[in-house]
Amino acid sequence: MEETLIKKNLFKDVLLSTIIALVVSIILILLFALVIKLFDISENAIRPVNIVIKTLSIFIGIFSGVRNCNAVALKGMLIGLTYYLISFLLFSALSGNCSMENIKIADVVFAIITGLIGSIVKVAVKK
Repeated sequence: MEETLIKKNLFKDVLLSTIIALVVSIILILLFALVIKLFDISENAIRPVNIVIKTLSIFIGIFSGVRNCNAVALKGMLIGLTYYLISFLLFSALSGNCSMENIKIADVVFAIITGLIGSIVKVAVKK
């Protein structure tokens, strides 16, 4: 019974956190697109800002969506992974270039590590 409850909480926390992270990403990307349109921003700034948006989105998703701190490291890594996969599919579909060849292992690892760090920070802040 307890194991089923832990799995249910894991699924709920990962799903909720991922949805929050995706919504935050969309909002931040739209704001950044507006800034790019209004100001003459170099293309060299896009990649670093994109990394900051991903990091903030995952952190906000974890801090807002993880309710139970059981298996929080696993939750963080799963949130990072599911966030990356869903955002990749979503933004690839929007750009019309939905090819699995565009998946970068470094980006997947970055998202997982970001989720892990975010979950560790959440536990540390909660104490």
